[in-house]
Amino acid sequence: MAGRVEEIREQLREKKDRYLEAREALREKKEQLKELREKARCQDESEDCRDKKLDLKKGVREHLIKTIELIDRSLEKLQDRVENSKVLSEEEKQYALQRIAELEKQLEEKKAELEVLSETATNKELRTYIRELKDLWHTVRKEQRWIVAQLTNSKQDNLVGIYIRYGDRAEAQIAKLAEQGAAIAQLEELLAKYRESVEELKVAQADAKAAWLDAKSSPEALEQAREFQHSFREKAK
Repeated sequence: MAGRVEEIREQLREKKDRYLEAREALREKKEQLKELREKARCQDESEDCRDKKLDLKKGVREHLIKTIELIDRSLEKLQDRVENSKVLSEEEKQYALQRIAELEKQLEEKKAELEVLSETATNKELRTYIRELKDLWHTVRKEQRWIVAQLTNSKQDNLVGIYIRYGDRAEAQIAKLAEQGAAIAQLEELLAKYRESVEELKVAQADAKAAWLDAKSSPEALEQAREFQHSFREKAK
């Protein structure tokens, strides 16, 4: 069992490293693209100017390739998180994996389109492709927020459930002590305070869950969701 857990952790580390490498590669291509754009600002009809403009198109294509690789690594990492989640139900896992598979299919289609897109493609063709790829990247990010929200909410649900069970066990132990004639007034007072804290945690959990659901369709709501998440963690302590 311990070996299997370590194997899963190693897989997750590898996927994360591959994602970080893809992100760094895209960052480097973005910097190179800036330089190519500057050089291609020439307006004359010389061969040198034409070569610079062609280099820019090649640079755009390479940048698009790295963007696709980053999206692919991002989905790969997300899929691992879902598959190895200890908090999602099988039904929730299957739904999330189905959505990831649909996005991967769309990404494969965009990759195939890019492979047949010539390095001498027109600016209009490039702009259309870039817009469509940006739309797909935006969709992927929305789905990532949604799936991460499910992972987060499920963890919170489990944690609240654990605290509720702690309270129930404590109440049972206090009842046993009472039957044995022990003084339990102070214990009952502590248990009452504990119950109040758990109720506050339930409210924080509900607020955080609602905020995460809003964050699926509104990037602006993401920051508020994180604030509610922080509030939940503080109360959970």
